[in-house]
Amino acid sequence: CIGYEEMIRLKLENLSAFIAVVEYQSFTRAAQELYISQPALSRQILDLEQNVGCTLLTREGRTIQMTDAGRIFMVHATRLVKEWDALKKEMALISGKEGAAIRIGYTLSGQLHFILQGMKRWMLDASTTEVSFRRALAHKLLEEIRMGTLDCAVMHLPSIDNASDFTLYPIASCNMNVTVPHEHDLVGQTEVTLSQLSQETDIRCFRAFDPLYYAAVDEAFLQEGLQPMTYVETGEPEECQLMAVGSKYVYLSPSIYSTWEGFVTMPIANWPTSFDLVLVCKKGEDAVLRHFAAAIRCQDSPES
Repeated sequence: CIGYEEMIRLKLENLSAFIAVVEYQSFTRAAQELYISQPALSRQILDLEQNVGCTLLTREGRTIQMTDAGRIFMVHATRLVKEWDALKKEMALISGKEGAAIRIGYTLSGQLHFILQGMKRWMLDASTTEVSFRRALAHKLLEEIRMGTLDCAVMHLPSIDNASDFTLYPIASCNMNVTVPHEHDLVGQTEVTLSQLSQETDIRCFRAFDPLYYAAVDEAFLQEGLQPMTYVETGEPEECQLMAVGSKYVYLSPSIYSTWEGFVTMPIANWPTSFDLVLVCKKGEDAVLRHFAAAIRCQDSPES
């Protein structure tokens, strides 16, 4: 459908847009992650398809599917974006500006606010002058750290597939909280237990976004001899909307994240599994990243 030379002529931002839509299976969420409007994202995908002369994606309702051409295109587009990132890093090394940038990944939108608050102190004496952010699925961020196309990522411990592959810098200790609507029966308690929650229905992001994280949530109930909670999967922007429609849903989240307006958050008293927040880096010591981790450590909340 398309040769390598033709692909090089395409805009890298369009390639990144296509990759984001495929990864998140949603034009809405991909647009949010790229900080562009959904119409702008749709134009980028259309521009790609016009350039290559092939239909790359099909939509049936909310389902997004790659065509045969799209699957081939995805392989080449992913490789091209990674090669460009690697080339920029190599050029920085040659020019003596290897300390000019740090690339930070994260998995949840609440983490970005948390990072930015801590960076205010770090940026005053940091050796880096440019910081870029990338939000992606946990396994994608870990793969990019292994490959050297990402410097570090902020995520919760259960999301890490093999901690021995990385250097982990602790950032924040996290208990697990439950958020409920004001009219929920649990409102009024200072804390709740897993047995109280075992009969509730949890609102979650799609399990495929971070299967290790949600497996650890279920395991916490199993460790207490309880059945894991039933749950409804949805995209992150829709979680609050679903919670607002009635009192039958609850939302579990690590304690560093702020409470939505109009809801009540309570700690879970006997949560047995660590969901601490860490900075994940490639194996080995890196002074810049160690100082960065120290700067964003020990914050009580995203607003602190």
